[in-house]
Amino acid sequence: MQDELTPFIPFEKLRGRTLVCCFFLSAFLSGGIHFVLHLAWSDNSQNLSDAVGGILFHVIFVICISPILLRSRLSYKQLFGVYPTWSMLGRYSLWTFPLIIFSTIILYLQYLTLHYLIPEFADWWFFTDNSSIPNSAGEGYALVNVLVFIDLVLFVPIVEEFFVRGILLTRWSIKWGTPKAILVSSLFFGILHVDVIGGFFFGYVLSTLYIRTKSLFIPICIHILNNLIVWVIGVILKPLDETLPDNEQFLMEGSDWVLLTLGSVIIIPWTINFIRRNLPNKEWRVPYLAKTVPLNN
Repeated sequence: MQDELTPFIPFEKLRGRTLVCCFFLSAFLSGGIHFVLHLAWSDNSQNLSDAVGGILFHVIFVICISPILLRSRLSYKQLFGVYPTWSMLGRYSLWTFPLIIFSTIILYLQYLTLHYLIPEFADWWFFTDNSSIPNSAGEGYALVNVLVFIDLVLFVPIVEEFFVRGILLTRWSIKWGTPKAILVSSLFFGILHVDVIGGFFFGYVLSTLYIRTKSLFIPICIHILNNLIVWVIGVILKPLDETLPDNEQFLMEGSDWVLLTLGSVIIIPWTINFIRRNLPNKEWRVPYLAKTVPLNN
C-alpha cells in the first residue's frame, strides 16, 4: 500500500488507533461531567443532564482531534468528495427507509432472543441508556427535546460520518485495503450502538455509498434523515411507552408479529440483493484516493 500512501502525505500523520483513543477519552471525560451534572441537578433534571452530556461528548471530541487534523493538513474538499445535486440527495435519501426497517426488525429479534435466554442482560443492554430518546414530560421537557434534536439529528450524523466514514475508513483503506477497512470501520460503528448488528449493516451500506458516489454528503444526509425519524417517533411514542414497564415495551402481541413477518419478507430480499451487488473488492477506492468519477448505480 505504500505506493498509494506516498501522494497522500496527510494520512501518514494520522493513526487510526490514536483517533479511536481520542474518541474513548472524550467519552470518558464527557461521562465524568455528565455524572457531576446528574448529581448536582435535581432528579427531575436527569433527562436534561443526559441531553447536555451527549452534546458535551461531541464538542470535547472535536476539540480533542482538531490539533491532530490540523497538523495533518488533509484536504477536506477531497475528503468530502463530490457535492451532490438536490435530486441526487433526494434519490439516495430513500435508502433511509429500508435501513430503518432492517434496523427495527434486527433490534426486535435481538431483544426477544436475549429476553428469553438472558432476560436480565437483555433489559440492561437495551434499556439502560435512554439519552437519545426525547423527553415528553417533566421539568424542562421542551429544552430537553431541543437539545436531543441538536445532538441526535445534527451533531451525531455529521461527527460520526466525518470520523468513521471519512477519516477511519480512508486511513484503514490505506493500511489494509478497502474491503477490510469497510468491515472494520462498520464493526466499530456497530459497537457504538445498542443495536450492534443493525449498526454494523448501517455502517456497511453508508461506507459503500460513500465509495460508490464519491461523496460524504450522501451518508451524512441519510444519517440525518434516519436520526430525524427516530427523534420524531420518540416524541410521538414516548408518552405511550412511559405507561409501561421497560421490559414490556418490546414484548409483542399477535398483530406485532404479523408486522414483523411482513417487514422481514420485504427487507430480507433487499438486504441479500444489496450485499450481492455491493461486495467490496480491492479495486474500490475511497474518495480521497480515487481519481475516477462517481459510479451511477
